[in-house]
Amino acid sequence: MPENEKNFIARDEEVIKDPYSVAAKFTSRIKRKAWLKAGLIALSFAALVGIAIAIVAYYFGGAYFWVGIIASLVAAAVLTPIFYRWKFRPSELEIAREIDSVGLEERMITMHELKNEQTIIAVKQREDALKTLSKVSERVLKDRVPRLFVIIACVALTLFAGTNVLSALAYSGVIKRGDQVIEDIIRPDPIYFEVSYEIDGEGIIDGNIFQLVEQGKDAEEVCAYAFEDWVFAGWSEKGQPWSPLTSAKNSKDVPFRIEKNVNESVTYIAHFVKVENGADFDPDAGEGEADDADDKPPKFGNGEEQSQQQGETEEGDPKGGGRYVPHNQIYNGETYYGGDTYRGAYEETVESLEEDDEMPDERKRLVLDYYDVIEK
Repeated sequence: MPENEKNFIARDEEVIKDPYSVAAKFTSRIKRKAWLKAGLIALSFAALVGIAIAIVAYYFGGAYFWVGIIASLVAAAVLTPIFYRWKFRPSELEIAREIDSVGLEERMITMHELKNEQTIIAVKQREDALKTLSKVSERVLKDRVPRLFVIIACVALTLFAGTNVLSALAYSGVIKRGDQVIEDIIRPDPIYFEVSYEIDGEGIIDGNIFQLVEQGKDAEEVCAYAFEDWVFAGWSEKGQPWSPLTSAKNSKDVPFRIEKNVNESVTYIAHFVKVENGADFDPDAGEGEADDADDKPPKFGNGEEQSQQQGETEEGDPKGGGRYVPHNQIYNGETYYGGDTYRGAYEETVESLEEDDEMPDERKRLVLDYYDVIEK
């Protein structure tokens, strides 16, 4: 072998061991771009993880979005080296092709193909390639990654930020939760019914006397209060017949009421009856009728006749069968609901209140006070 050929081979031994050692500055730049690609893709996948967690947090209104942010950062750190190693790490051939793209006219690819040969041609080719490469700055290599990678990463990060802002606002109560929004979309428009109250007699109704109530919901509570010389006698639905006797037999006919599970428009009337000033005296009632006199409605006249008859009773036979009927057990001077009617309703009410564990004691006392009023 000629001496000059030996010198070429000896001088090329270091290059043969690592043909790209002299192109290290180019190689590091190419690998840096590969890491950037891996990072963008890893960041996109990590953002998807955060988006999924943020959507769950938005739906339920929890503070899970913090978990999503932390999970995304961890995922990006783990996925970046994985993507680099298995997808984007450049091979020697890819490095050679990338370097040739700056104007070396496939010198680096040829040097890569002849890297295991020690012929004069191979040595001269390597010298020529490295000599040409030394005249080129590594800055001519573009660090730009494909535009698609940037677009994917930007979209993923935008969605990630948006979903996390939504979940944070839902958690703080500024906006509705996701489940509430979906319910509003799929739920039909609510149906409302009118619940109103009117007065018959002299009294007031404490509470909202005109209400719009959503179907199936309960109305607000109202309570009837009588004016002086009047007493609450009961409730009735507008358009339905009513009488004090029927109301007295209804143990649940109390001054306050709440309409439950409203499914139609309805109007209720609170009835008040005037307290009479006296009771009539029945001259035909004798001793034999005294025992069951409480169960018979008396005859009423005007106040003057009542006073005269009561006076005659006091001056006449002390054994007379006359009786005094409590004035507020009489309605319109005709209808009587005292005696057994009152006692039966009262006993039924007491029994019903004792069995009712849900009614507050204050309301139970109000019901019993109502009976005390009409008993006097």
